[in-house]
Parts: sequence; structure tokens; C-alpha cells
Amino acid sequence: MQSVGAKIQTIRSVTIVSNPCFIFALGAEHNGRIVAEIIDCGCEWESGLDFIYKVFDAQGDLIVAVENCPVIVEYDAPLNETDYDVTPDYDEEKLPF
Repeated sequence: MQSVGAKIQTIRSVTIVSNPCFIFALGAEHNGRIVAEIIDCGCEWESGLDFIYKVFDAQGDLIVAVENCPVIVEYDAPLNETDYDVTPDYDEEKLPF
């Protein structure tokens, strides 16, 4: 679970640990559809945790939902604040105020 102030990490792949293993990785094809996004939809309850990962294609359609089974999750390295420029791109002289 991400906490407030934590750096956002992109999930690169989810491997369902079974026999055989199923791997859902960004850019990989599954049943003719390309995996475009993997989201952690897990939630915490008083009685425990639900581990849910949803895999979507480029159109935003659900390919698979992986719920409460053993998985290996691989993440991309988080971005550092110095890796991107968050300065607005505008000309101060043209502002209306």
C-alpha cells in the first residue's frame, strides 16, 4: 500500500505463482491484447487485507483481475523529483493578473 508522501511506483509485471505460472507484463500480449497498465487495487479491512491487481489493455478494458492469490510483483524504479521538471510552461508577461 502506498502511504501519503510515498513515491508512486509503476507496476512492471505481476506473476501468478501457480503451475504453470502466468505472467502479465507491460507491453506483453495476452489473448491478442497488449497489457498497457497494471493497477494495485488492494484494500485493508479490520479483519485483514485483500490483494487485488487489475490488468488493462490500451483501450482501458480489463484483461484480468488477480485477487488474493500468491503473486510476484515487479516495480519500475520510482521517479525522483529531479527526474522531471514540474515548472509551469507560461510567459509571466502574458498573464491577465
